[in-house]
Amino acid sequence: MNRLVRYKIFKDEEIKNPVIVPLGPCKIKFNDSDIGNTLKSESTTLKIVPITEEIKTDESSEAKEEIELGRKITFETSLLFSNEMMTTLGINDTLSSLLKKGNLKIETLDETASIELYNVSITIEPGYTFKSDKINIFKLKVKAYRDESGRDIKINF
Repeated sequence: MNRLVRYKIFKDEEIKNPVIVPLGPCKIKFNDSDIGNTLKSESTTLKIVPITEEIKTDESSEAKEEIELGRKITFETSLLFSNEMMTTLGINDTLSSLLKKGNLKIETLDETASIELYNVSITIEPGYTFKSDKINIFKLKVKAYRDESGRDIKINF
C-alpha cells in the first residue's frame, strides 16, 4: 500500500525529539525531472529537527522562554542506478560530480500527496552489492535550507 504519513510538529516544552517520517515507495523529482522511485528494500526517511534557543534573563539561570530559530531538514533514500538518472543529475562516468543543488519533490506513486524541499544540497553515494562489481544503487542524502522566500519544506495533501 502506498501512503505518506500525515503528521504535525507540535510546539511543546516537553517534546525535544525530532519528527521522523518513514516514506515509500515514492517518486523522486529533482528540479522537476523524474530521477526514479525509492526502493522498498532500502530505508527512506524524512527527518525534521527544530533548532531552538533558550532565552534567559540576568536575574535567573532558568530559561524564561524557548524560541524556534529554524529547522534542520534531512531526507535519505536509495534509487536504482539508471543512465537516465545519471543524465538528469549530470553525473559523468568518472563520478566526479556527486554534489547537486536545486529543489527536490517526493511524490506518492498515485500522485495524491507530495513533499517539496527547497534549496536542497544532495550528496550522491554510489552503492555496490556483492552480487556484482557494478554500481546498482545510488544513496541520496539531502539537506534542505531556506530559500530566498524563506521556504524550506511544503507538504501537499
